[in-house]
Amino acid sequence: MDEVVEPLSIGGVVHVDGSRCIIQLSGEFDEANIATVAAAFADAVATDQDVTLDLAEVTFASSVLLRTLICLQSDLADRGARVVLSNTSPVVRRLFEVTSTTDLFCES
Repeated sequence: MDEVVEPLSIGGVVHVDGSRCIIQLSGEFDEANIATVAAAFADAVATDQDVTLDLAEVTFASSVLLRTLICLQSDLADRGARVVLSNTSPVVRRLFEVTSTTDLFCES
């Protein structure tokens, strides 16, 4: 059974499901609110589990979100876990395309 661990004020929810952590993000992500996302990611890393990011409802993503995703991936790799992207929104997909970072992430 999924357990809701922490709601994010910017429209995200963290679920812990046995062997993975699921983070659903929605809304806009830029310098103004990235600290909240980074804190949720830090909590996810502490679980030592794979992290699935549901990005279906992300409507704006600046390069600070990309930087935070890359840091999350690196931190998880150090612990033997990984980031898996799910339902990547067109906005996030475009960010990956323009920055040539599409191949850095695994997608479900």
